[in-house]
Amino acid sequence: MPMKNELRWVLVFFSSSVFLLLVIMGVNYLVDPGYQYHHNDALRKAEDQLATDFQNAEVGIVFNGNEQVLAHSLAKVNSAHDCIVLGSSRALQIGTLRGNEMRKHCTEALNLSVFGASLEDFLILSNQILKRETLPTTIFWEVSPWLLKWNMDKRYLIYGQELNDSLAENPFPSRSVPFTSNALLTHLRNLTNFEYTVLSMKRLLKHPLEALQPNISEQFYAVEPFNFNEGLTSKVRLKDGSLVYDATHLKEKRTGEDYVESGDYKLVGTIFDEELLSELESYLRALTQKTQLVLVLAPYHGNVFRAENSRNTIYLETVEREIKALAERIGVSVLGSYNPVKIPCTKDEFYDFMHPTAECIDRVFAGTARQELL
Repeated sequence: MPMKNELRWVLVFFSSSVFLLLVIMGVNYLVDPGYQYHHNDALRKAEDQLATDFQNAEVGIVFNGNEQVLAHSLAKVNSAHDCIVLGSSRALQIGTLRGNEMRKHCTEALNLSVFGASLEDFLILSNQILKRETLPTTIFWEVSPWLLKWNMDKRYLIYGQELNDSLAENPFPSRSVPFTSNALLTHLRNLTNFEYTVLSMKRLLKHPLEALQPNISEQFYAVEPFNFNEGLTSKVRLKDGSLVYDATHLKEKRTGEDYVESGDYKLVGTIFDEELLSELESYLRALTQKTQLVLVLAPYHGNVFRAENSRNTIYLETVEREIKALAERIGVSVLGSYNPVKIPCTKDEFYDFMHPTAECIDRVFAGTARQELL
């Protein structure tokens, strides 16, 4: 009898756990706070409207959806922008509306950088841009130190099939995992993600009716002229694509002399993929036959380079050296450095260890185009 009771409790526990897991996955799929599943399909269908509203906005728009969708919608559209910026959130302060130095390079820039950018995002967006009838004069690619490896973020997966198609034309053999199956597994894992579940519950409790059937038109709207230094209640993507953080962020998130943080976000594992680097060189070389390419290194906060943080310092210096050597081989320019002293940027010109202010990163474009190898 004791054995039967124990087995019964094991079965009950197992069944309950499976049921709870399925409930969590179901809630995350239906609420879909990150627009990765069925809500994302609705937002993607609104791409044309999103691009039109953005172009017609006097100042910019508040956008609460998936940043990859905004970038993708604008990458497809022929426009008069002579420069396009691609990169991660570390590049989102780059633009011609606030950047005096940037205006020396471009008459009108469009920043299509996205939060959580991966190499896959760069390939998706650059391929979309190259399909335009009118190409930009220059593409500035902000190369964050994790972009010389595959699968460093999953947000690109909403355009996973498009990436499949583009890589069929421009093969990257080092990417051995099939994109479709990889996307499916990642999407399934995300349905059990704790942070995604917390976001789902918050949204469900705050807006129970809208959570399951969101109004897509409410995900983006134009704003009136405002003070860029003070911000609004929500973050704003300006007409040049650059980001103005919300008022609270602008007021409370500036760093100072006593700011300390390890700065190891995504600086893990192998520093770079040698096979991928060789393939990327071929891809970039072909890209430069169609438009000018400039590689950009956005600085980190100075505390990341302190003596007790030597592992991250080695990581950043190694990647910077590889990027400059790559640029030398394909004959393109490099602007900036991960080291803020070389820009120069002070310790209070950052929002955290990896996000420079507009004033700091604009100084990158005042530097010499080609720096000495480390």
